[in-house]
Amino acid sequence: MKKIYLLLVSTISAASFAQTTITKAANDYVAPQSINSTNVIGTPNNSASGSGVTFDNSLLTSGTSVVSLVSIPSAGEITSFPGTTVKFEDGNGNSLFYKSSATLLEITGASISGATLSFSADNALFLKFPTSFPDTYTDNARGSFTNGTVSGLFRGTITTTADATGTLLLSGSTYNNILRVKTVQNYNLYQTSDTN
Repeated sequence: MKKIYLLLVSTISAASFAQTTITKAANDYVAPQSINSTNVIGTPNNSASGSGVTFDNSLLTSGTSVVSLVSIPSAGEITSFPGTTVKFEDGNGNSLFYKSSATLLEITGASISGATLSFSADNALFLKFPTSFPDTYTDNARGSFTNGTVSGLFRGTITTTADATGTLLLSGSTYNNILRVKTVQNYNLYQTSDTN
């Protein structure tokens, strides 16, 4: 009886750790790099959460192709976004700037649709290495923003949650051992004179 119990515990333990883990070696942005992807047409079904779930997105269809670029930031970009080691251009005219270290990927800045955020006062923790189900972490972030003629300060939080793992069904293909990671950023805007 003890041997069966030990075997059962060993099997459960092995199954519990046989999951997707986001590691620096396999998932970090490394320059130079091109990332080919395709926009999908339709609304993704991301309602499932937990372990061993199925994300049924089989009705989505392929849209336009997008090529994202990972590069080394220019001297001017490093000045604007201190600590930046990697620039990510999403293929749609938007740029994100990151500081990559052995265990973290932090947002140092963003230039999206005419708005610019600089996280120079406190970088935003985007991803920890390694991350696996059911990890969750929240980080404070703050800095300055500009949008045309409006500028000021911002402060808030970024929360990253690895809340589901399982199988993804997508346009006739099946992908096993998928880890869904959600990131929610919540910032308040302030006048430049409001230093509190």
